Amino acid sequence: MILTLNNPVRDYAWGSTTLLPDLLGTPPTGRPQAELWIGAHPAASSVVTGGPQAGTSLHELIAADPDHVLGADVAATYGPRLPFLLKVLAIAQPLSIQAHPSAAQAEEGYAAEDAAGVPTDAPHRSYRDPYHKPEMVVALSEFEALLGWSEPDIAADRLAGLEVDRLTSVVDGVRAGALSAALTELFALPEPEVGALVEAVTEAARRDPHLYDLVLRLAEFYPGDLGIVLALLLEPARLEPGQAVFVPDGVPHAYLSGLAVEVQASSDNTLRAGLTGKHGAPERLMRVLEFGPLAAVPVIAHEVSPGRVDYPVAGVEEFALSRVNPGEADVPLPADGPWSVLCVEGQVTVATDPDDGEDASSLSLGPGQAGFIPAGQHPSRVGGPGVAYVVTVPS
Repeated sequence: MILTLNNPVRDYAWGSTTLLPDLLGTPPTGRPQAELWIGAHPAASSVVTGGPQAGTSLHELIAADPDHVLGADVAATYGPRLPFLLKVLAIAQPLSIQAHPSAAQAEEGYAAEDAAGVPTDAPHRSYRDPYHKPEMVVALSEFEALLGWSEPDIAADRLAGLEVDRLTSVVDGVRAGALSAALTELFALPEPEVGALVEAVTEAARRDPHLYDLVLRLAEFYPGDLGIVLALLLEPARLEPGQAVFVPDGVPHAYLSGLAVEVQASSDNTLRAGLTGKHGAPERLMRVLEFGPLAAVPVIAHEVSPGRVDYPVAGVEEFALSRVNPGEADVPLPADGPWSVLCVEGQVTVATDPDDGEDASSLSLGPGQAGFIPAGQHPSRVGGPGVAYVVTVPS
């Protein structure tokens, strides 16, 4: 049976009050609605809404019978947990500058905070689970972001153009390629000096609002925040609808505005450096940041069959994402692994054929609605005039 899901909405402060309601066709609540989570992360699992499992979270369902829901191979590799998490991001104001740990760093950090007795739901906890969090976003609207480090000379010129004396040594360090040392210097500033520096940078930006529009936008939401200075070290990017980018472990980034689908390894580990009211951990962030040429990677969509486009990412084992637009012909889903299906436009129908004694089933989805196909329900297909994103574990 295909499972109909009720998916939680996270009300983070940076969320839009209208983008998700517009997608879901629901009235705005007046509160920010930042992320729609489709998955089985224990912090906010989807819940089955129909059939004999109604009211059961997907997390609980997997824990009870991982071989059937995930498939024996996936369960053997990842245990009783869904290794991917699908989201819709609805961004009205910039998110924090952040990076995510590698698998080894996540295991080590999680164990250390456990040993120190820090509750997993404590606001000051950095590692909420022992997993890494590589992620990919696909724009549904025009989408703005800061993705990885800018070239040293470009970043140094941005800072130097402000003509703020306190930044002279930072500019020299960045230009010389000593980015880690420059960041360490900024993070070591006492709070009063941070406030004075950010005020000076913001005032300088007003002299050239076209060139330093980003500084002024960030200052509107996060006055006095060191992240305003750090943002000038990052590379601005703009995605058009359908364009995608992959953010590996250790790459600094911040999403600024727009609506997007995000798929990631199922983790909630985020180390922040600024532009947030949440817990920041610059010393831990420094340990996970990559300072070499590694950067966010544009993902080239690849048409694999009529109505189906894949977004391939080399080296990622937890997720594989495709966009399906069936039109007149159904798009088959390969018969391996579990599938999450999210409709983003129009109407699609997800169907399975009878298999291993199970009856055929089908599910109609409208914008913002999602379903889950357990591994034992194949073969499956998606039809209809709408657009959907489907994610599974690579075979």
